[in-house]
Parts: sequence; C-alpha cells; structure tokens
Amino acid sequence: MNILFLLTQLETGGAQTRVIQTVEQLRRNGNSVDLAFLYKKRDCFSDVDKIILSKRAGLMRPIEAIFNLFKLLRSKRYDAVVTNTAPANIIGNSVALLCGVKGRVAYQTQPPQRLQSVYRILDAVLGTLSVYRKNIVNSEWTKSCFDGYPNSYRAKLRLLYDGITPPPSTTTKREAREILGLPQDRYLILNVGRLSAQKDQETLIRAMATVDGHLLIAGDGELATQLNSLADKLAPGKVTFLGELPREKLGTYFAAADTFAFSSRWETFGLALVEAAAHQMPLVVTDLPVSREVLAINSEAMPQSPRTTFVTPGDSVSFARELNTARAAALSFPRTKDPTVCSVFTIEYHTGRLLEICSAAVGGPRAE
Repeated sequence: MNILFLLTQLETGGAQTRVIQTVEQLRRNGNSVDLAFLYKKRDCFSDVDKIILSKRAGLMRPIEAIFNLFKLLRSKRYDAVVTNTAPANIIGNSVALLCGVKGRVAYQTQPPQRLQSVYRILDAVLGTLSVYRKNIVNSEWTKSCFDGYPNSYRAKLRLLYDGITPPPSTTTKREAREILGLPQDRYLILNVGRLSAQKDQETLIRAMATVDGHLLIAGDGELATQLNSLADKLAPGKVTFLGELPREKLGTYFAAADTFAFSSRWETFGLALVEAAAHQMPLVVTDLPVSREVLAINSEAMPQSPRTTFVTPGDSVSFARELNTARAAALSFPRTKDPTVCSVFTIEYHTGRLLEICSAAVGGPRAE
C-alpha cells in the first residue's frame, strides 16, 4: 500500500514517536510510505526520512504548507493519507479530497473539548461530511468524548489503541546508573513528556520539596525556563532536566530509575505509561479514566505488572506521599532487562490494524 502520514509539527512527542515507528514497521512489511510534517518546531529525529512542508513562520507557514502538500499529493499516487493532530487532520484530509485521494484517515490525538473552537468546529464539519472516510480514536474514553456528535460523524470512528516499541534496555539498574553516572544509593524518579501545562511537571516539582529522592525529567517544551526556575526555588538539587533524549539513552534512564511519575492533566492514551509498565516500574499516575483503561488492559494481559498508585491531578501533596511510599515497592519488585509490551499495544498489532482501516477507507474490506 502507498501511504502518506502527515503530522502538524516535528518535535519529540508521543504522537511523533508512534507515527515514526509505524512508518518504519510498514516499510519493513513492504509498503511504500512517506512521512511529512506541516512545519518543524524543534530539531529532532535527524536520522528519519521526512518531508517538512513549510520552513516559514507566521501567516505564510500554513499557506506554504498547503501549497506544498497539494503538489506532493498531485505528484504521487497515494492510496491513503493518514493524518495526526487537529491541524493536520483538517488540512491534510481537505487537500487529499481535492487531490482525489480515496483513503482519507484522521487520527484523533486530543479530545474535542481540548481543541481550540475553530479546530473543533472544522473537525466536526469535516467528519460529518465524510471528508474523513475513517476517523481513528485511540481509547474507549476518547471515543466517548464524541458521544454528542452527529451519527454520521460517529459512524466513521474506529478504535485503534496506540502501538509502541518501548525504549530498549539491556542493562540492570546498577549497570544503567554506572553508564549514566547516577548515584547507586539515591531514590530516582523518572518523568517523560513535553514540558507543558498538559503534562504538568509543575506538580511533580512541588511534590519534590518533601520527597526523599531525585526527579529526572526527560523532554523539552514551552515551559522549560519556567519549570527550571521553579525547581531551583522549591526543590534545589533534587530535579534534573534531561532534555530530549535519543530512544536508546531514554531506555537506559528507564532501567536506572526506581519509580515512574505520570502527572498529565489529560491524555487520550498515554504512551509513556505503556513504556514505563513495559520496563516493570512502580507507577504513580494521575487518576484519569484513560490511564485506568490502558493500565487495566496491560494488567490483564501481563498480571505480574508492578504496583500502580493513582493520584488526583494537580495534587502535589498526594504525589509526594505516594512517591515516598513507592520507594519500598521499587526496591522489592523484580525487574528484567528486556522491556515487554502486551500484545494489543505492540507496534506490530497497531500497524496491522491500521492497514485494515486504510484499506476500508480506500474501499476494500470493511474494518470494524
């Protein structure tokens, strides 16, 4: 199958990582796949073959991106265009329709209630009018967010859980700490995510004021300066910002850390949770419906999963208490060197199901 994947911005995020792994898996399976971004937000994924549709800023950015996308779709005979994130969904599927691409597939990475009004309205219109031929949601909770939408919109929704290959690690905790130069006797807590209001690392930093340990934050984002200043003020010497890391090095940090802290205010899936569970880490997690959904599936498939504690979003006092409590679980739970993902969250299952949906969007066998 000949497929174009389109995302809004190039940066190191969960959606970008998932799509890049999907593209690589589809290519290994013999499909012809291109990967494009409307624009580049940050330098990353330098070894990935990709197309940046606009290198301009301001008003000219969407204009140039649309123009170059139109040229790309007219020059290549794609069977399907799979878009991720709201601007890419709206722009990509509209241009694909104009260019005669039959397989038009949108991937919802945000609940509609979190979208800006203009995106929410346009998404509802395009989905209702069949500009999206198939419309993917990555959890039952995300699907429920569209319950009030017209029947013609909801009829195109297809559930497809995110797939991921976790960051690799072949080292023990002691070996990983030696490689990274981390102390062997320190309680280490890991958080992975964009430095943003959604991921809410601020709550973790506030919690660290009363946690006997050290917080490692892997990621970059718009709140980097603000969060660094907050850490210096509230938890001096107890928080390290690692920046955006290559997957191999991130895997070593997963192996080195004792506990994983997930502080997001909202998610539609939570890839970092699956990655941490694959590394068999005790989890302290914000109590979101989708977090319970994803971790319940993981626990059912892998009953030997480590201890998970749910905390009210934004509650730094509870986070501090549970992070301190998790120390004992972290020391007692056995961990293997090789991370393992339950079958429904593997990239192999994900790509196979995605191909079925693309085929149905083109007009092949129906994907339910």
